[in-house]
Amino acid sequence: MARPGFMIWHEDGIMLKYADDTTLAMIIRALIDYSISGELPQLKIDGMTRGLFDSMVAKINRDDKKYHDAWYEKTLHGFIRQVKSEAKAEGKIISDREARTLAAARLADRYGDESPYGQQRLTGDQQSLASAQRKESDG
Repeated sequence: MARPGFMIWHEDGIMLKYADDTTLAMIIRALIDYSISGELPQLKIDGMTRGLFDSMVAKINRDDKKYHDAWYEKTLHGFIRQVKSEAKAEGKIISDREARTLAAARLADRYGDESPYGQQRLTGDQQSLASAQRKESDG
């Protein structure tokens, strides 16, 4: 699940209006490529244009982190509700900490280590607890 895009803010537009059309098109295409691939393109541009491009890349990165953090928290809370609901249906009471640990493990299992969402890993204690509870529910 990739972020659907990036924003060009009015404050960016103030700086971009000084670029000629060719340079502007090159910057926008490079920003789109960077947003999709995450790899910085090799651009042959002057220092001022490089500074503009680099500042916009920094904004894309900052906005991307906020997006992923918000997505992770919202998704995690959905899994927490699911874990608590399942426990309640089985007549069990689990702590908020246990529910969060199990939910984080499920989220990582669903989205895997390769995705940005699966990279938020559990501590050793959390892994042990989640593993034990998964075995208990499977067996």
